[in-house]
Amino acid sequence: MTTADWALLVSCGSLLVAIYSVCVARGAKDQARKAATLAPRTEAILRLRRALNDVTGNHIDHTTLDNILSAKHVAQLVFKQDIIDRIDRVHGAAFLCARSLTTQG
Repeated sequence: MTTADWALLVSCGSLLVAIYSVCVARGAKDQARKAATLAPRTEAILRLRRALNDVTGNHIDHTTLDNILSAKHVAQLVFKQDIIDRIDRVHGAAFLCARSLTTQG
C-alpha cells in the first residue's frame, strides 16, 4: 500500500467517526429537549387533574378556572396546538358553568 492509500483509508475512517458523532449529538439533543419539557408537562397535567376533580365533584369556582387557565399557559410551551385548543374549550365551558352556578346560587 502506498502513502496515498493509507491517507484515503484514514480519511474514510475519520468520515465514519464524524457521521457517528452527528448521530449521537442529535440523539442527545432530542433527549435534552424531552427532559426540559417534562416538568412543565407534569405541571400542566396536575393542574388539569385538579380542575377535573373539581368538575366531577360539582365544585366549580375561581380556583378551577385558575387551574385550567394556568395549565393552558404552561401547555402553550410544551404541547401541540390541538391540545391547547382543547384546554381553551374546557376553560370556556367551565367558565360558563361557574357563571351559571353563581347566578343560580
